[in-house]
Amino acid sequence: MPYPAGHRDRVRSRIVESARRLFNRAGFDGVSVNAIMADAGLTRGGFYTYFASKTTDRGGRPWPLVRPWPAATMGGPWREKSL
Repeated sequence: MPYPAGHRDRVRSRIVESARRLFNRAGFDGVSVNAIMADAGLTRGGFYTYFASKTTDRGGRPWPLVRPWPAATMGGPWREKSL
């Protein structure tokens, strides 16, 4: 039986939202594909249906959460500066 219309978009959105949440907490390097998929409630193998890696989608394009940060914000926008 085929998946209902919009299933792929909903699953991809779950993955992206889980990654966004985890990257904000632990930083890009502190989050594994396993952690993203566990947070999304999906299996690790499903990740590769939508993305080639943590940095690119299946078409080789950067996915929505991976953008180059300006050097001044390399620690992430969520970190407060020391006084």
